[in-house]
Amino acid sequence: MLEQHHAWTNALPDFLGRAVGLSELIAATLLLIFGLFRPERPGIVAGVALYAIANQASAALVHTTRGEIAALPQNAVLAALAALVLAATRFHQVQPEENEG
Repeated sequence: MLEQHHAWTNALPDFLGRAVGLSELIAATLLLIFGLFRPERPGIVAGVALYAIANQASAALVHTTRGEIAALPQNAVLAALAALVLAATRFHQVQPEENEG
């Protein structure tokens, strides 16, 4: 199946291909958890966004060296979304709730 879709992971041992896929899922999951559900932790959100950007930059490098230029827009979009999350952590500060009593 991987050969039919020209997947670069076909050139890796199965366990390594799965590890690469897992790293991308971890990046996306952490961005969702900390970006949506824990925005009061901007330092962690920024770190996760940087991890996601580095992950996509690495993927883009692999795709480029293998001549898989068609895969680059996906990497660019995902890295840009992570960069937006990173920028949002710089401009958005969660204010603590005021005591009413």
